[in-house]
Amino acid sequence: MRLDIGGPDPDDDAEGDDAANEVDVLGIELELRRIVGVVSARVEYPSDGEPLAISVAVVGSTSGVVEAALAAARPYFEGDLEVEVLEISPPAAGEGSRLGERVRLLGVYAGPEESPVEVHVAHGGRQAVGRSADRRLTGVARATMEALRALGADVPFEVSAITNLDPAGSGPVLVRLTSEDGSIRLGVVAAEDEHQATVRALLHALNRHLERAFEPDGPDGRDEEEAEEPVFPALAG
Repeated sequence: MRLDIGGPDPDDDAEGDDAANEVDVLGIELELRRIVGVVSARVEYPSDGEPLAISVAVVGSTSGVVEAALAAARPYFEGDLEVEVLEISPPAAGEGSRLGERVRLLGVYAGPEESPVEVHVAHGGRQAVGRSADRRLTGVARATMEALRALGADVPFEVSAITNLDPAGSGPVLVRLTSEDGSIRLGVVAAEDEHQATVRALLHALNRHLERAFEPDGPDGRDEEEAEEPVFPALAG
């Protein structure tokens, strides 16, 4: 959902340009995050003459969010505003028992510096591991995608953005996935550390897709009984 709202006449300007350069972006984002249901907010001011771009991610209903976002931003900025609202559907309670086995996170392992990060996951009796030399959140997300594909899941998405919603690094992690056809999936999860939160947010984003992403047999044709031995015994126990 996107809405453009015009501001004052651009002919007002010598003072307008100076005011635009002093937009309190952080202040607007803090106000946006106070809106009920908003879990993420981003504000960008590209260049003079361009509208102030506001993007908010909302869990649940988006009704009234655009109006609330405009009201939150207007005290800080009098020019044109562009609001984009992304709706995130929370996972339904108990859905896994009705729709089959879900992917389980066995563990995230980041050893000494310069060693790759490893993500260990399981589905049914199968287990797989994904690795990345990039130990940042982006690398953890890509290792998770590698692990899912190693399990046999068809995952036609790529990681387009990932951020910790707390500037101090202790808040929920937001993962944004995109596909070639322009589909967008978002996941937001808080966990005991950033790496765990990243993997769980990605699994949250793919929740419904993964319900139908697996073939009956694994990628190497083995059945579940043949794949019983843990890939990562230290985490499987």
